[in-house]
Amino acid sequence: MLATWFYRNFLAHLLFLLDPEEAHDFGLHLLPASTGMLKVGRAAILSDDVLSAWPRLETAIAGSRIANPVGVAAGVDKNARYVSSFHEFEFGFMEIGSVTADYSVGNTRPRLFRLPADQAVINRMGLNGDGAKKISARLDRAYKSGMIQFPVALNIAKSNLPGLHGAAAVADLLSSFEQFQKNNLLYVTINTSCPNTHDGALNEASELKLILEAISAANCRNFPLFLKLSPDSTDEFMQLVVNLSREFALAGFVCGNTSVSRSGLNTNNAVVTACGAGGLSGPPLRERMLSQVGKVSLLKDSSQQVIACGGISSAADVVAAIAAGASAVQLYTALVYQGPFLIMEMLAQLALALEKEKASISELVGNDTLGQKLLAHLPNR
Repeated sequence: MLATWFYRNFLAHLLFLLDPEEAHDFGLHLLPASTGMLKVGRAAILSDDVLSAWPRLETAIAGSRIANPVGVAAGVDKNARYVSSFHEFEFGFMEIGSVTADYSVGNTRPRLFRLPADQAVINRMGLNGDGAKKISARLDRAYKSGMIQFPVALNIAKSNLPGLHGAAAVADLLSSFEQFQKNNLLYVTINTSCPNTHDGALNEASELKLILEAISAANCRNFPLFLKLSPDSTDEFMQLVVNLSREFALAGFVCGNTSVSRSGLNTNNAVVTACGAGGLSGPPLRERMLSQVGKVSLLKDSSQQVIACGGISSAADVVAAIAAGASAVQLYTALVYQGPFLIMEMLAQLALALEKEKASISELVGNDTLGQKLLAHLPNR
């Protein structure tokens, strides 16, 4: 459609002249000023047929209604500066963060790299951010001013400090969590899977159990709790995490995050090597994400939910993830290459496909038969 065509063929080329991190920040700054283009894009994409089918997209996360199952992944708006703008592009929800206890500059630059041949990104940002206290206050002001019109979730992670383990790690995460007890949150994700820090994935069962004990005890608002899993997680680790989730009555899982794997890329090996360490995101993660969603869906309790994250860039990807067992999806890297109007296009296609099958998103969860029928109605299968 025209809005996305304009981004891909004009604006993206200009943004790609900038350093990737500068382009990301500049793109976020443009969001509040894009109301004119937004009206044009919405009028072109959201036809009467689409709007009549739109209610079929409504679903729920942890018992709370969301208008549609497509959310903004953590990492896009770490510091909750642009939450009101993302709703305008028809996202159903978003995760802010990852948030750490204190302000952090993150890793040294350059730390963000594009792989256009794969529509992918490598990042080693290192959990840079404003810190929990400041972000919580900013989010509270936005809610009180009426600027936030859709559900916002929180992603917290252990600070990027070498040797932060055991009781110190528990205290660090708990400090972040406690800062948000006065905020309105859809859910809270505990990030066990960041590959861009000193220690990598939090994969010690004893430490994770201590963290869950402390956060559950401090959860006076009864926020639904999710665990974010790396796509590189072993089957054994996934089983361990699911077992712990039952012990603490967790709401579910985010599957997954960026990957340290570099397999299956189209980008020249020398270019990939030059990027160095960091987490890979984008379409190369799609199959690993789908596999993990399927495995965790079989392991989890029926009351728990999965949110799929990794390689989502089309309506067909949304269908595949939800049919594999996810209740909702998140995306990030697709916005870099296709722009924010991609969301309206995806949702319009999905709504029309659901209308043709007289089905709803909730009926699609774990339903491969319905998924195949919906895919037949979608473009670019």
